[in-house]
Amino acid sequence: MIKLSSFFNKKKTFGSTFLKTFFLLSIFSVIPLVCMALYFSSMAERFWKSESYRFNQKSFLQYTSKIDNRLFSAFQSAEQLSDNSSFLSFITDPTFEEVQRNTLIMKSLADIKTADNGIDLVYLFSNFNKLVLTSDKNGYPYQDFFDKEALDCYIDGTYSPMMDRVYTPADGDPIEFITVYQNIPKKSSGSLGCLILNIEKSFLFSFPDEAAILQMSVYDSDGKCLFSQSSDISYQKEQEFQNQLYRSNGSFIYDTGNEELVILNTFSSVTGWTYIAAAPMPVFFNSYRAISQLLFKIAAVTLIILCLLSFLISYRLYLPLRNLVNTISGKDTISGKSLSGEYQLIHSAYKDILNKNTSMSAALENMKPAVKDDFFFSLLRGDSFTEGELEEKLSFIDEGFTTHGYGVVVFQIPDYEDYVSRFDENARNLHRYTLSQIIENKISQWQLPFAFLKANRSTWALILNIDFNEPLDGREALVKIIKELQEQLPLFPFLAIGTGQLYDSIIDAPYSYREGVDSLKYQYYSQTGEESVSQEQSASKPPDTKYMELLKQCIRAGSPEEAGLGWENIFKELSQQELSLEQIRSIGAAVTNSCFSILIEQGLSFQTDSSSASNDYYNALSEAKSPDDLSAIVKSMVKSAAAQVQSFNKAHSGKIAERLQEYINNHLQEDISLNDLADFCHLSPPYVSKLFKDTLNMGFVEYINTLRVSRAKKLLEETKMTVEQIGFQVGFNNVRSFMRTFKQYENTTPGQYRTSCRKTN
Repeated sequence: MIKLSSFFNKKKTFGSTFLKTFFLLSIFSVIPLVCMALYFSSMAERFWKSESYRFNQKSFLQYTSKIDNRLFSAFQSAEQLSDNSSFLSFITDPTFEEVQRNTLIMKSLADIKTADNGIDLVYLFSNFNKLVLTSDKNGYPYQDFFDKEALDCYIDGTYSPMMDRVYTPADGDPIEFITVYQNIPKKSSGSLGCLILNIEKSFLFSFPDEAAILQMSVYDSDGKCLFSQSSDISYQKEQEFQNQLYRSNGSFIYDTGNEELVILNTFSSVTGWTYIAAAPMPVFFNSYRAISQLLFKIAAVTLIILCLLSFLISYRLYLPLRNLVNTISGKDTISGKSLSGEYQLIHSAYKDILNKNTSMSAALENMKPAVKDDFFFSLLRGDSFTEGELEEKLSFIDEGFTTHGYGVVVFQIPDYEDYVSRFDENARNLHRYTLSQIIENKISQWQLPFAFLKANRSTWALILNIDFNEPLDGREALVKIIKELQEQLPLFPFLAIGTGQLYDSIIDAPYSYREGVDSLKYQYYSQTGEESVSQEQSASKPPDTKYMELLKQCIRAGSPEEAGLGWENIFKELSQQELSLEQIRSIGAAVTNSCFSILIEQGLSFQTDSSSASNDYYNALSEAKSPDDLSAIVKSMVKSAAAQVQSFNKAHSGKIAERLQEYINNHLQEDISLNDLADFCHLSPPYVSKLFKDTLNMGFVEYINTLRVSRAKKLLEETKMTVEQIGFQVGFNNVRSFMRTFKQYENTTPGQYRTSCRKTN
């Protein structure tokens, strides 16, 4: 017997392995039990619901049949008496002096009343002399009769063969009747006389106790409620209820808003009445709950027993496993002796694995600098990364890099050939090492993640991750870092420094790098020729590269309004810098130069409203007195350039489309992108995409795929190349993509298409 107290007193025994074993055994034993409990509960629910439905439906149909039988018995009795000679004699010759005849008539009326069909009062009425014989064996003249209302309905012709009415005795409470009128003779349609049977509604519509959960309602052919057990039947008048009642096949579920009701209904061909029975769903289906609760109780007890068994089995399984773990870790708590035999072998293998894992971890740590340099080099080169890939790379590098706040500082040797001739390989390596140490010491003071890598043979890039809460703080930090690095320039007289702006996202780091390179170009080719211009000034002179690229795309796409907004974004960024009017004028001139370059690429010459000379804008820029004036001039210029491109594109869209089609046909086997086509025609990718839809009525990808599939079909028909060869021949990167695209457009595989072509030939 296991001593549970000693088990719980040992902390190691209750380890994670034991818990996992206990958990798995419990799960594998509990899940089948729970599934079985749910299954049998579901089966019990379906069975008892079915039985409850059948029982209540049977009670409902018995109830309606009982009413119909009572009424049918009354109709039958009335029809039989309507042809009786004594009854006919009284109708045609009414008198109280024919005692024998009248006695026979009243006896027949009394017999109808005594039958078990709910008939309370029976009258025989002659309309000639207005005399009445009743089932209580009395005769009355019209003026003395106690139920004149029944006679008046017949006399006035307002009666129906079966009608609902209320009779109030002189000395009692009102009585609700279903009154049956039978003309005498039977087939007469006049008003000679009639037999009147009064059936008490409380008896006619009485309901057996065993089906008391059903609330009964009865409606006549005109929709009038003759009887209802429920105090609230307003929902039965709703149009939705009537629609479901009309469409139903005997039963349906109806939601009143407060509860769901099970509705049973049937139509009587005997009376023309509609019978409706309603019961709340929880009450209607309450019979199955007891058996379900019993099953769940059994399942709960079984569950506890299985958990105890799982606990005991887990403990028995854990003991040898614990001993094995002790031997692997170099201990033998059971015997206290050194390891030997199989245990020693397991221990040695375990130690080897630990050593290999340690070596692998060290190798991964050594790889991180190379991975970091390769990642940031790919980033500067313009390679695209998904958000998940960025997070994964930065997590592996594990130096605190985030995806926000990136700026790039560019170090460049302007005259690299002269530098190589002056310094040998060892000196050049020493320069780079010294520079990297200076950068590491300076940036470490700011506690910022950074990467310093070689962009090309004469250029190095310092990528800084300045993830400050406020953008202005980040820019100030970048300027201070640049100043600190410039202070070290005397050590490297052959080196120049340029910097880009601080961008919010890591994917915009290439823009910052290009701005750094452009700032160096500005230093080299400044009109003043002064290389002593401060780094802060030179870094701010080239316009924001990201916004500048967007502006160029808008001009190439021929979108004047978007081009104007693009310049406004650039000017907004410039307004946040402390720039002089001349610096903003220089940036405006750079933007103007870019616009004219785009027009020249398209074979256009710039035109203004007043003149065809592009010098108008240069003159206006040189004469502007304020930054706002400069902004207005540049905005007008970029919108005019975009409008001119727009007009040219509209006039030559057909020719451009032909050039694009020709390019695609000649390069179909290559990996063609929208950017390739845009570069080919000096247009923006969005405009090229729109051009395909407007001129060819299909998107770029669909056009490429259609053309490739068409060419593949010809190769399948006319050559013996394999499917793989044909896929590569028409430009697909892999066979799967080729097979999937071919089947998408032809609804068959390439192999099946080739087979069908051979059969046809």
